[in-house]
Amino acid sequence: MLSDDYKSNYWNEIETCFKNSIASYFGDEMKLLDVNFHPKTRAMFEMKYFYLPKSYNIEIEGELLTYAFLVYDKDGARSELHPYYKYSMLDYRNLELSKKNVNEAIRALKLFLEREDIAFFYFKDNKRYEKTDNGMKRVKRWNLYENVQQLTSW
Repeated sequence: MLSDDYKSNYWNEIETCFKNSIASYFGDEMKLLDVNFHPKTRAMFEMKYFYLPKSYNIEIEGELLTYAFLVYDKDGARSELHPYYKYSMLDYRNLELSKKNVNEAIRALKLFLEREDIAFFYFKDNKRYEKTDNGMKRVKRWNLYENVQQLTSW
């Protein structure tokens, strides 16, 4: 069983790791808007950033071992990092591995945000619509993992 001190220190380190990795990869391109870490309530966390070059809102949200990167354009359409890039999760028992995984995920986020072919979607009445230059089009079938890339080395 992990002590409360370990848990508190772990989440402080993870928060710092996210912030430092983002600062390292993005510099002034990414502005921190809000941070909420709740280690006592199932280790839930949320970080909000604004990506200046493309005016995207970025949300990093997660709990305990998992986290996700959500990207919103100026119209509120959403995309996610995971369909484009795989990244490893946190390991509560191994702080160094968790830090390595966070760094690789932030690297993947940087590559993702530099792409020109990001698909943004709206969800309405439990249906998915893709944002296009001409408005929206209904997407009936979509292979979520069709274009997944594994980052294997630095």
